[in-house]
Amino acid sequence: SRAEATDRAIAALARARLAADPRTRSQRLTVEAHERRVIVRGFADSEGHKKAALQIIRAVPNVVDVVDESVIPSVIQTFPRP
Repeated sequence: SRAEATDRAIAALARARLAADPRTRSQRLTVEAHERRVIVRGFADSEGHKKAALQIIRAVPNVVDVVDESVIPSVIQTFPRP
């Protein structure tokens, strides 16, 4: 469908822009798009890397929302779950 094609194009462009940017190319992030909402999962090395990735994805045309499910492993290790 046209909506699925739009989602595939959004995800592909978001991945390409993340791979092209020196701030985000080494981050272990995955990107999915559903109904023009982008879901970001995976691992970022720092808050700065994470913010850069979200900023890049928000700038992709036709994105209406970004859902951040990424984590920073060093933060998880600092604050272990009970």
